[in-house]
Amino acid sequence: MVKFLSDDGYKKLFKSVINRFGITRNVGDAFQAVKKNDNEIVISSGLAVTPDIEFIALSEKQNIAVTQSETRKWVVIKRSVTNSEEGVVSVDRSGNLTGVGTKFTEVLRGQPNFPVKVSFPNAKLNKSEYTVVQVNSDTKALLFGSMSDESGLRMDVTGTFTPGFIPSVQVKKIYEYDSCTFRAIESDQVPTIGSDEFFVCSMIFKDGIMYLSDERKRNMLNESYLTNDTEDGVSSVSSLSISTLKAVRLCSRLQVQNKGTSSLIELEFEHAYTVSKYDLVSNESGNILKITKGSCNFLTDWTAIPDNALSGFMLVNQQTGRRIEIIKNEGLKLYLSHVDFNVIKEDAELIIISPLQRADIMIKLDNEIVDVIDVPISVPRTRVQLCIQSPQNESRDSKYNIELLMRHYNLNQDSMSNSEFIKLPVANFTNLNGEQEMLAMSSFVITKGQIDPEEAARNYS
Repeated sequence: MVKFLSDDGYKKLFKSVINRFGITRNVGDAFQAVKKNDNEIVISSGLAVTPDIEFIALSEKQNIAVTQSETRKWVVIKRSVTNSEEGVVSVDRSGNLTGVGTKFTEVLRGQPNFPVKVSFPNAKLNKSEYTVVQVNSDTKALLFGSMSDESGLRMDVTGTFTPGFIPSVQVKKIYEYDSCTFRAIESDQVPTIGSDEFFVCSMIFKDGIMYLSDERKRNMLNESYLTNDTEDGVSSVSSLSISTLKAVRLCSRLQVQNKGTSSLIELEFEHAYTVSKYDLVSNESGNILKITKGSCNFLTDWTAIPDNALSGFMLVNQQTGRRIEIIKNEGLKLYLSHVDFNVIKEDAELIIISPLQRADIMIKLDNEIVDVIDVPISVPRTRVQLCIQSPQNESRDSKYNIELLMRHYNLNQDSMSNSEFIKLPVANFTNLNGEQEMLAMSSFVITKGQIDPEEAARNYS
């Protein structure tokens, strides 16, 4: 009957509403791993659900020693069971049992009602089973037996059995609770694990330093994980646009008889922040890349990056195309989702780009839309062209106002129907005269004289 109720009852119900099994976000700290030192990590409490609707549970932080290796190590969790009760207890030589975070009134029974016994699996002094004489509260009870003062103990409960019956060790412990075990796998690639196992973290070592990576996003309950060889799934992306105008150039002029001039102008856009020098550190706060020298066009001061402005952006190695997600930034300090030395390597050309793939650039000439161009923004720079018609009799001092607007692809949609065009950030750009000019209000002005050639002097000889 119990098996029927579980297999065809609540388990069947849970399976119908869960589309992806894994670690839950709202219990404890969801098995978050933190580096304690270069040879030890600490994994926080959490709960995970397996495809068999069994629970992997960790009620308190777990310290795990790690042996350094030349190969990446992956830590995974799997379900196990424990007979130990909640909380921590201590005993004294008089038999007084005191608990912290315990529930004695729910699990213990004293005399005269068939009292249970308790044992302490991690004890060094009190290694026997002791009969419960009296239960006073959830944190106070009295035991019978020869005991010594000892604290920091876990407690197991042993049942009461018919005289003469000798139960097995497994049967003696009457309460069983969900727990978890950890195992480490050495592999430079993502290893294959069982359907009832889940990734928690991975780590690599270089020059004796551990670099810890959070791998839980691969198996979060009811959350999809998007990845390929060069990109990580992104959970939170800053709304900052780092795309702006880099330069304006005159490509060609075509004199149209009796009509004027048709001039082709090239607009170059920059979409990246260049990291020239950096320091890489790993500590309890995470993997941190601190920019010590950089350059960009969208900030007049390369050091003035607002906090969290680069959340969800990508740190990219231009030579290999490999990338690392930036979880957040505190000014020039970038908190990385993981460390990949195929990305962060000596003499690497590193840039920071938006995880959004493409954008529309709207070009207005004297307040009229003349073009909307789809461009990639996952590359450092792109170029578009604009054709300007100049009437033949127009003054060479005539001005043309060019306004540039941009809208990005929404990561959660196939189209940009709900996105709005926004102005480009204030930035310096190289104008048609080869001089530096400030792009303000996302527009700039050129004159006919800059794009229309001087009329050739006539020879009357």
